[in-house]
Amino acid sequence: MGLQSTIFRIFGFVPGPIVFGVAIDASCKFWNYEFPCGSSTPVLGACWEYNKEELSNYFMAMTVVAIGLSLIFSFLSWATYPSAPQKNKEKFLPEQKVMKTVGKEEVGETSEREEMRETSDP
Repeated sequence: MGLQSTIFRIFGFVPGPIVFGVAIDASCKFWNYEFPCGSSTPVLGACWEYNKEELSNYFMAMTVVAIGLSLIFSFLSWATYPSAPQKNKEKFLPEQKVMKTVGKEEVGETSEREEMRETSDP
């Protein structure tokens, strides 16, 4: 259970913010450049304006890819999962199984349920 939780966190939760962050940064129109403590080399700061159309296209593409991968892996798991063996296709109620294996003739008397059924039937 701990290993499964770790795998889910690594492959499920870590890449998401990174991928969405890259998409958000890729749709930036104007960046703020900062000059840290006496340095003459500018460092990339925050984004001032985003290209809304490009941002929506990135998000739509990521959603379509995620859903597509989910469908592919769901189909692969369905196709490769072995079906459960079917021992007996007949479906019996528990009382029918007992009656079939033991039989009334061997017991020599009727059950209480049969007596109740006989008295309750009009």
